[in-house]
Amino acid sequence: MERILSSKIVNSESSAPKYFLYKDHKKEESWRPVVSGCSSNTLGLSNMLSDIVESLCGTIAEPYEVISSEGLLSRCEKFNEWASVQEFDWRERYMLLGSDVCALFPSLSKEKPA
Repeated sequence: MERILSSKIVNSESSAPKYFLYKDHKKEESWRPVVSGCSSNTLGLSNMLSDIVESLCGTIAEPYEVISSEGLLSRCEKFNEWASVQEFDWRERYMLLGSDVCALFPSLSKEKPA
């Protein structure tokens, strides 16, 4: 119990640090903003949301999870090959869910984030 409480309660008043990573896969020069909440005052909220999302995902019998565009494309290609030989309408059993945020941190204002 003490370990769980300590992961939810943060005594830091520091805001999350922001830094930029170079996007080497883009043709034009581009940077990805990264905000790390590991040592900030939002760590508790981040941990609670993570627990909720992980619990929800745990209810899916056979989940597929990807963390890159390449991984998603590979899974879609494999699924399409499999679905092309099935004798039932796969749309009744399967769905594709996706989540991506474009320019989240650059679009937040310093004064009042939405």
